[in-house]
Formats: sequence, structure tokens, C-alpha cells
Amino acid sequence: MPGRKYIVFFFFFTTLFSGGLIPTFILFRQIHILDTFWVLVLPSLYNFFNAIIMKTFFDGIPEGLSESARIDGASELSVFARIILPLSMPVLATIALFVGVGVWNDWFTGQFFIQNEKLQPAATFLNKMISEASFQSMTSSSGNSGSAIQNMTETQMELRGVTPEALRMTFVIIITTPIICVYPFLQKYFVKGVLVGSLKE
Repeated sequence: MPGRKYIVFFFFFTTLFSGGLIPTFILFRQIHILDTFWVLVLPSLYNFFNAIIMKTFFDGIPEGLSESARIDGASELSVFARIILPLSMPVLATIALFVGVGVWNDWFTGQFFIQNEKLQPAATFLNKMISEASFQSMTSSSGNSGSAIQNMTETQMELRGVTPEALRMTFVIIITTPIICVYPFLQKYFVKGVLVGSLKE
């Protein structure tokens, strides 16, 4: 592809800097994805690191496979669907696991970009629970428990007697259980995808 080095450098250069919270908020508001399900999906669709892994993996596929298919009369779409895509299962499973874990553990997006509690991820909800329990513990130990109880929300009232450590352990179990259930099915693809996608002969 002509100019591919400049294109790769352009996308790499954008990963060196971040616009910050306020510009990101303004961008999401302008494209009308604030407080919607898409604010959890669209920012995760592209990642330069994942693109590099896929590019390196595709470079490692022998060119003779696609050439032999073209000689037999296969179109470019057929070559991709019948040869490239089946061979790419390891790298696709690896990237799917990376993205899935990242989105599942993301509490920041739900905290600042989503107001609807029905759309907030589990990580955001559990982070709020831990913060409320920690705040309650600090106010109780400082001797201001009387005034603190009056200002408690319903959630904080329910958390009385629950230690922040217990909530943290609950947080770890809830967050890791789905990943533990999925990982065994992707393990063979994951290991191969990381090794092949990270090295180029």
C-alpha cells in the first residue's frame, strides 16, 4: 500500500497523547452518545495495539495460500472468508479477550459518561458501593457518626456493618467470575495468538 509507513506513524502518533476528560466529554456529547449504550461500545472498537497484532499475524500467513486460491479462480472475498478468516481465529480470540476484559473492568466510562443507572456497568456500580462503604467507615471512626447517618443515602444505610474489605473481595469475585468462565474456551487460541501476533520472522 503506498504511504503505509506514514499511515502507520499517524495512527501510532495519536496513541502518544490523550485529549483528557473534558475534550472527550465534549466529543461524546457532540456525537450524541452520552448516556447511551454506544458510549460503552464505540470507543472500544479501535485500538492501535490490536491493529498491530492483527497486521503482524496477517504478515505471517504464507502468501502461497492465497495465491493458490486465486489460481483456482477464487475471488478476494472468497480468499478472505475461506482461508484468511479461519486461520485468524487465534488472533481474533486474543483480541476478543483483551477487549472483553477491558470493557468488563471499565468503571470510568460508566462513572462519568452515563447517568442512567440501568446502563451503568457492574464495575461502576460496585465501585460506588466500595466508595460509599469506605466513606461510612471513615466518618464512623472520626466520631461524626451521628451526623453522617442523617446524611446517608439508602444504599449507605444498607451497607452499615459491611466492611470495605468484604466489598472489595466481593468486587473481585463478581468481576473475575465471567472471565474465568470464558477463558478456558479461548485458552488454546489465546496463547497461540499472543505468540504469533507478537513476533514476525
